[in-house]
Amino acid sequence: MKYTGLAIAQSDGKTNPQSFFLFEVSQLSLKTYVAKRMLLFIPMLFITLTSLFIVLRVMPGDPVEALYGGKAPAHVLNEIRHKLGFDKPIFFQYFDYFSSLVSGSLGISLESGKSVAYEIGRTWPITLQYCLLTMIFTVVVGLLLGIASAFKKDRIHDFIIRLLSLIAFSIPVFWLGLLLQFVFGLRLGWFPLGGLYSSSSVFNPDITGIALLDSLLKLDLPVFADVLHHLILPSIALGAEYAAVTCRISRANIIQTLDEDYILAARAKGLREISVLFKHALRNALLPVITIWAWAFAALLGGSVIIERIFSLPGMGNLLFSAISYRDFSVIQGILMFFAIITLVTSVVIDVIYAILDPRIRYM
Repeated sequence: MKYTGLAIAQSDGKTNPQSFFLFEVSQLSLKTYVAKRMLLFIPMLFITLTSLFIVLRVMPGDPVEALYGGKAPAHVLNEIRHKLGFDKPIFFQYFDYFSSLVSGSLGISLESGKSVAYEIGRTWPITLQYCLLTMIFTVVVGLLLGIASAFKKDRIHDFIIRLLSLIAFSIPVFWLGLLLQFVFGLRLGWFPLGGLYSSSSVFNPDITGIALLDSLLKLDLPVFADVLHHLILPSIALGAEYAAVTCRISRANIIQTLDEDYILAARAKGLREISVLFKHALRNALLPVITIWAWAFAALLGGSVIIERIFSLPGMGNLLFSAISYRDFSVIQGILMFFAIITLVTSVVIDVIYAILDPRIRYM
């Protein structure tokens, strides 16, 4: 981001030339900046999909044999390849794929025979709802522990929090998921081992597709509690690492911010310590942390593959794993394109939030 701006310090009513300092400020309006970011995404997406298309087709193996091998004679497999266009040269397959994208079709799943758009629409609400729960866990737990650690700097509380955050950051996601499942699901029986609903729950999320939200809209609190009960362990397993990162970075930023001159001035005015923290220090200290949250939300989608396999959640991670197993080209490309769009939108939203929180940033 490019800044231009000028701050002038005055002494005895006169301008001191040596006190001039420059800020780089964007010469674009915020709307123009967002529009350019969106336009830049088109060639990025094109390059990504082209690379993915080539890699999938030059890899050894045949998706038709992976799906039907051993269950159908050779002539039937050849007919299926011809019907799907896999016997064409790669250039023509490439042209057919992007022609279908331009027409609004993501293709047909080899495994289910249904459209890729339908498969994504069926599974993304499941992934989204526990990713949002994970972000809530990351923000609340990570930020509160970071604040507590900063205020208890170099005391026993600070040492314990930093040790726990280091352990949480070091544990692999799949191992933590299995550990939580074993301790709290199998041994203690506090949480279910997997799935989205209990066997006794019959619910159709036909409003938004998100079970937690639809159950609230329908005032079906037992289903809401049931779904939430199933998603707590996956959310903790997926969010522990990012909560640890949030804790350590927010602690460092808060400690640094509390030593700034304007914080000392606020304390000199007699403001309470909690007011100094939340009204003055925390806003500036959060700027780098927000970037971590944006990165974490995009990374959660990728990490969903492991968590959904462990906890048997029928989301996009499980769909992607199945598609990779059967080399279902259309589904793999459709899911990764969906992830890329989510990443872009998240990046633009974070830039806008930065401009709101930091008055020095302007897109004029």
